[in-house]
Amino acid sequence: GVSVQPNMPFPDWALITRPYAEVPFVLVTDKPDYNSLGDIPYGLTIGTALASLGERVFATSVAQRPEDQRWKRLPYADFELMTTRMREDKLAAMILWQPSLLQLAEKVPDVADLRIIAMDPVPQANVLVGALISTRNTFLRTQVDNAIAELSADGTIDQILADLGILGSAAE
Repeated sequence: GVSVQPNMPFPDWALITRPYAEVPFVLVTDKPDYNSLGDIPYGLTIGTALASLGERVFATSVAQRPEDQRWKRLPYADFELMTTRMREDKLAAMILWQPSLLQLAEKVPDVADLRIIAMDPVPQANVLVGALISTRNTFLRTQVDNAIAELSADGTIDQILADLGILGSAAE
């Protein structure tokens, strides 16, 4: 799957299908006292996935708050390092795409004890996921779009996501 965001550039050879899933960015912490971003004291640093939709939504939302009601943001391309910095208390929490958290848990065993907490008061960032098909295959794209619609309507996509441990749902 690929991210299907508005104005996303795709190569000339590719068509994008309709989105089949909507998967969130999550706020993760190892601190037991935090149940949402709102519980984290202002001025503390939140790690973010570098150049991601989750980072853009967080940065934009925080920038609109009064200066004394802001968290700091530190972007990371390396999620293992971001997790290490959180464990060292250099980050209060971290924002990353939930499937990335699942992949991280496969490599770093102690990630399993991290908790996903609410993003409030920052809006939830969700990635729409679709597929690329060659521009030569417009018939195939129509067939795939129809199949996605049927699999969404009958709950199959939601079940597949749940079976894989992926938060989110079939795209509307």
